[in-house]
Amino acid sequence: MERWNVATRTYEPVTSIAAAPDRTYRALVSLPLGETSYFRITGILADGTPAAVVHYSAARGDYV
Repeated sequence: MERWNVATRTYEPVTSIAAAPDRTYRALVSLPLGETSYFRITGILADGTPAAVVHYSAARGDYV
């Protein structure tokens, strides 16, 4: 899982998430209060290369 860094204008790794058979994935990452963070999730194939499919998401840090 990667988060968009506005300063460098690139996605940077935040955490790794193991594949789950039920396709529900959870990652605990800090969210800056009042800011929207943009994430992307890219699967890694058995040979270590990134999968062609990328999922994008956004979250807002609304709670302390």
